[in-house]
Amino acid sequence: MKKQLLQNGRISFVVFAVVAVAACSPTSATKQLDAPVVAVSMKAGSGAPEVRRLVTVPVEAKAAGASVAADCTLTSVFYSANFTAPANLKLPDYGKASPAVTVSCSGAAGQGEKTANAISVDARNSSMAGAILLGPLGAGLVADTDGQRYYAAINVPLR
Repeated sequence: MKKQLLQNGRISFVVFAVVAVAACSPTSATKQLDAPVVAVSMKAGSGAPEVRRLVTVPVEAKAAGASVAADCTLTSVFYSANFTAPANLKLPDYGKASPAVTVSCSGAAGQGEKTANAISVDARNSSMAGAILLGPLGAGLVADTDGQRYYAAINVPLR
């Protein structure tokens, strides 16, 4: 009986660990829009580092809380794009070197600008999982500060 309780406890811990790590998954970080996918153009001589992967970032221009059509420009130190919002942009992930991006939009509802920074996927997820599974010390042990990055959805307010 005691052996069975111990085994059940181990199984419960393993199930808890799997659920906790899955809950920290970055797959739902940004939901794609029902809109065109736009690729960026690399700037010549920008010295961009090696691309780890491409991330899809939804971009919307907003007026009075609603998504509206607008002509937009995305700029960063390594790349740029001209597009009509709403759109899904394919941005390179350079790890720690992922730059801030600025999106400027203008349309019938006005104009606006928004700057977005890349967010560390691994540091956020590993810290959560480490803290859940191993306590505060575990958060520091499993965090990877040079991991993948993503950008949250970019909503440009027009005024």
